[in-house]
Order: sequence, then C-alpha cells, then structure tokens
Amino acid sequence: MFENADAIGTDKFYNSRILSYYIKLFRDKYPHVDISDLLSFAQIEQTAIDDPFEWFTQEQIDKFFERLFKYFENPYDIAREAGRYIYSDKGLGLWKKFTLKLFGVGNAYKNIGWYARAITRSCTFSSRELASNKYEVKVTFKVKESPHQAFTRLGILEAAPRMYSDKMARVESSTQGDTTTYIIAWDAAKSELVEKFMLRFSLAAPISILAMLLAVNSTAAIYSTILFVFIFLSLMAIQLKLRCLELTHLYENYEQSAETIIQSYIEDYEQVNILNRIGRIVLRSNSAESFLPAVSDTLRSMNYTKVSFFVSAYDDECIVQKFNDGYTQQLSGFRITVEAVAKLKPLLAPPTVIADFADLEKNLPIGLSSGFTTADFPLVFVPIVSDAASLGFFFVTPEKSLLPFVKKKLDFLVGVASHIALGLHKQQAFHDIAESDRVKSNFISTASHELKTPIQVMMMGLSEIEQGGDIAENILSLKAVVSKMKEYVDNLLSLQRIENKAYSLDLHPFTPNEVFEKLKDEMHNTAKAFSHQVRFVGFSSNRPTILGDLTRLSVVLMNLFGNSCKFTPKAGMIVVAYDHDATEHRITVLDNGIGISKTDIDKVFIKFYQAAGAIDGFSGFGLGLSISKEIVALHNGYISVISPLLINKHGLELDHIRIGTSMTVHLPRK
Repeated sequence: MFENADAIGTDKFYNSRILSYYIKLFRDKYPHVDISDLLSFAQIEQTAIDDPFEWFTQEQIDKFFERLFKYFENPYDIAREAGRYIYSDKGLGLWKKFTLKLFGVGNAYKNIGWYARAITRSCTFSSRELASNKYEVKVTFKVKESPHQAFTRLGILEAAPRMYSDKMARVESSTQGDTTTYIIAWDAAKSELVEKFMLRFSLAAPISILAMLLAVNSTAAIYSTILFVFIFLSLMAIQLKLRCLELTHLYENYEQSAETIIQSYIEDYEQVNILNRIGRIVLRSNSAESFLPAVSDTLRSMNYTKVSFFVSAYDDECIVQKFNDGYTQQLSGFRITVEAVAKLKPLLAPPTVIADFADLEKNLPIGLSSGFTTADFPLVFVPIVSDAASLGFFFVTPEKSLLPFVKKKLDFLVGVASHIALGLHKQQAFHDIAESDRVKSNFISTASHELKTPIQVMMMGLSEIEQGGDIAENILSLKAVVSKMKEYVDNLLSLQRIENKAYSLDLHPFTPNEVFEKLKDEMHNTAKAFSHQVRFVGFSSNRPTILGDLTRLSVVLMNLFGNSCKFTPKAGMIVVAYDHDATEHRITVLDNGIGISKTDIDKVFIKFYQAAGAIDGFSGFGLGLSISKEIVALHNGYISVISPLLINKHGLELDHIRIGTSMTVHLPRK
C-alpha cells in the first residue's frame, strides 16, 4: 500500500526535468503563462528547474499544477500535452531524438523502467513485450499521486511512436490496488505485416501441397507448388520493396534530423561569433556613445531593420534614449525616472515580443507609443539587467525572415543585453575612477592649503615670541591653531579606526536635553563665527532617553551643524530640532543655506568629497559627514538628507538663494 501520507509533502520524489518540459512547452506555445508566477506559487526557484540534479516534493508538484487553473480551462489536457511534448524536437532535443530513433519504438517501452528511475522515485516501472508492436507496462506506486500526473504519463506513453511517424500509440489502462497496467499498441510497419503473412503462408503451403498430393494427384501438387513458390517470392519482393521504402523514409528522417542538428549548431556558432564580436566592441569602448552605434550596426547586419537603445544615466538616476537607428525622432531624448522603472515588472523580465500599440501600452505604459509607427511592429523589447537591477532596455524590429521569433533568437538578444550591461558597468567604473582621482587630488590640494595656513600662523606666533612679543597673546593664538590641527588629525584617525573596524562605542542612556546642554555653547560660538543665528526646538526635559554614545553623537551633530554653517550665506538661520515617534529618535539640523545640488546629494557622505559653495576659509578636509554617517550606522541608525526645503519651517526664511537643507539623524528607540 501507499507510504505514510505525512511524508508526501516533505520527501522529494520528482526530478526537475519533469517540470522543465512544462516550462519548455509554455515558452514554445503558451506565452501568456507567467512562468515566474507558477514557480513562485509552487515555491520553486528558476535555478532549481535548470538543475537536472534537483528534486521536488509532491506538494510542490501539486501547487504548480494548481496554479495552471489560472491560465487554462482544462489543465489536464495541458498535462497530457506536456507528456507528448517530451518526444517533440523541442522537448526531447534534436540530438537525443536522432539517437533514440536508432533503437526503435519497442526499446523505448522495453527500457521504460530505466528511464523512469532518472525522473521519479514515486513509483516503479516494469514492462514486457506482447508483440513486436505491443507492450505491457506496469506502474507500482509508492505514494498516492495527483490525477494530473496520470495524464502526463499517458501523454508520454502515447507519444513514443511520434519519433517515427505522425501517429501515436493506443493506450489502455486498468488499476488494481496500487498498480496500474498499461497495454500499449501502435501501428506496425507495412513490411512487418507482409512478413507476418509470409511466415503464416510458409507454414500453410507445405501442408496444403501434401494434402493435395494425397487427395488429388501429383500433377496438381506440382502446379500448386509452383504457384505457392510464385506467391511466396512475390510476397518477398513486396516485403523487400516496402522495407526499402521504409528504410529510405527512415534514412530521410535521419538525414533531416542530422541536417537540422548541423544547422542548429551552425546558427549557435554564428550567434556566439556575433556575441563575441559585440563583446570586443564593448570592451574597446569607454562610453555608451561609442559602442552603441557599433552594436546597432552589428544587429542591422543580422536582419534587424531598426534599433533603439535606452540606458541608465547614472548621474541623475534616469534611463534616457541614447541611440536611435531607424525609428522616429520622437524617441530621441526620451527619459524615464528610476522610480517609474521600478514600477515596471517587464523591465526585469525576459524579452517580450510586442505585436501592436495595444500590446505596447499593456506591457510598457510609459508613453512610448508616440515614438513608433505601425511599420515598426512587431517590436522586440529587451531589458538590460544586471544584479536584479535595470540598467535600461532596447527595441529591435526584425525583418520578416526572422519571424516567427523563437526562443533561440530571444536568448541571443539577452546575450547582447548582457554585453551592453557590462559596457555600462565599465563606463561607470571609469567614471568612478575619474571621480576618485578628482577627490584625491582635491583632498591633497585642500589638505595642503588647510595645513599650510595654520603652520604659517604658528611660525608667525613663534617668530613674535622670539622677537620679544607678548607671550600670553601669542600662546592663545597658537592654542587655537593647534586645536584646529588636532581636529584634522582626529578626523583622519577616526576614519582609519572606522575602516579598520576598531572604532568602539560607550553606550549609556541620556536625554535629548543633555545633548542640548552639552552642545549649546559650542553651537552658539560656531554660529557667531559665521554671523548666523541658532535656534533649538524640542529639547525639553521630559523626552524619552536615547541609548548611545553621547560623545560620539555630539561629534556627529557638530559635524552636521558646522556643515550647515559653512553652506549658509551670512546672517542665516540654523535650527537644531528633536522629535520622536514609537520607533525612533530624530535630531535634525536645518538651515536656510544654498542647499545641495541633485548631483551632490548622494555624494556628500563620501570621504574627502566636498561640494562647491562653502564660505571662503571654511572648506575643511571633507571627512566630517563621512565619519558622521559611520558613527550613526554603528548605532543602527542612519542620516537622511532633504534639499531643497519646501516650507518655511521653524522660522527659516527661504527664497531663490536660501533654498535650505535638512539633515536628520535617525536613532532606534530600542
């Protein structure tokens, strides 16, 4: 009897190749089926389907089939069709089909138990030959299977003769207990039928001649013998003729299969060769502007009449139309924001063949319709994806000679997209290297300037003392300069300790009011040096406590405060505000300064990076915000930036110059 039903959901009985035939069938004939939806519902990864050594549970198989009701009125017919699909050129594979043809239909059923062990552990198969064109196959189940699996098995048993003809086998089944018996018969070859008749005739002829010799006379027996020999030879000639025709037909099938295999290999080689050429084009180029026209020319040489590329512009987080070859100029300059891209699932999906305008709006509702004409369809939309992120997409219009558009051609376009993604990453890498060199050069220049000035002040103070000047007055000046240099050195050492993961925190609970008391004088003095006003909001004594390193967080707040002072024109306003909710504390430094440009807002926390616009004489090394970000991260928090500010909050007066910036330290309540 069947095994314990509780084990069915956890034991893995079915090889991934079973479902892989379903997936191949859907991709080939039923493109409306969302394969990712099927696999997700069954809790199966795509990589598991592609792995021939992966096995699935009965529950996963059942869920996969359950989801088919979403796409088909009668999924049981699809299950049977999936079984039959195994013996098709696309299902079995041309080379395997070519090889199996050499062994005959009978061998497919004779060795079915050996084949079955490779794809299922839920049952065992045994078979025996009843006739040259008839087999009995018994299936003994270890677990109770779902009805749809019987339909898939029926399709497999029916379809084996299709390797040789268009006709399928006739299958009858009966079930007794946990065993199902299948009687499988198929049309024998005509030469086999004649051969069977010859065998019976050769047995009956001697008996007939002997009876005639005894019952009639020798003359009649002699004439009968001659007639029987003539008939036998005629049957032999017919049998040989039929056999020759069958062998010729079989040879033509083999030859056709071999030609198909060879042609397939040639096409694969050509596609690989083209992809290698595109790869070399991309590797030799440093920008999309230089390699996209060459990629377009290569695609045009492969009978794609029109090509248009949309790729990521890293600087402003948009996907822009970069190169257009054949489509209307209305596509030129088209931009789509990253937020809009994120909402479009097709941009992270496989290539899509778009038949008309309605299909375009359904799959890509981003206002591209005006850029195409009726003559541009069918379009092929190909996403450019890397690490599950969209780097863009491109369209191609194939010549009619390329239609219908099969999976192999789509796979080729995926390869093209992969090379383009590599080129875009390379372009960004060169940009990052150039930016890194610029930041390094800027740091060296800034450090030289920032250190040179205090050293000159120190030299002048020491010279004054040597010449008998007022020691007390010069000592105060020297102490201020040394304090500034100490700040620079401390920042560099802090950054080094953070990068070496040797930066520790001294965690204690403290109130926001303690922050206010600790920093108010220093902030007032700093604001006064820049001729700014400072205002504190929300720092009352009844606020919830913060668990953190007060000293380290004070450094963070002074860095944010100093940054606001440096980028706010004189007579500005700096506001330090505290608020909280159930999950986090928020300490915000707001200003009505010049704001942060869109290109700088994601870079301000990069070490040594300095945005333009600081008040003369207060530039610094560009380390304060970088260190601040790391300290807050050690507290399991983060810093958010908003610029420009949209409203005159806390008395900040905003205009076209004073557009304002807000930097908020978010710290968890727990």
